[in-house]
Amino acid sequence: ESDMGVMKLFSSCGSSGHEELPRSDYEPQRSADVVGNPNPARFTILRSKKIGRFTVVSINYPDSTNYEGNKILVFENVSIRRLRRLDSIDPHFCELDAHVSPVARFEPTQRGWDYASIFCGSA
Repeated sequence: ESDMGVMKLFSSCGSSGHEELPRSDYEPQRSADVVGNPNPARFTILRSKKIGRFTVVSINYPDSTNYEGNKILVFENVSIRRLRRLDSIDPHFCELDAHVSPVARFEPTQRGWDYASIFCGSA
């Protein structure tokens, strides 16, 4: 049996905005604390579009290093008005009812925006 800690490759949300890893011989870090990961509390909604029951948003997270911090997220049954009122938007998928979670993410390019629109129109 190994005494090494568990390493999580993909971050997800939890009660503090991100799921805490099981404690072992190290102190786990929340993904927002890791350099380059998006801080859910620091974001700017750049663009939004309502398509049926979906809302597509382009969001910039200045702390994120990939794609200059830009993300394209799709939310189901969440209005842009509600998204704009939130103090934090976690771009990671989450199954906790307490968190607004995207149902899909697309590359933050015009092609990704177009694909998100097609997804919402065909779902």
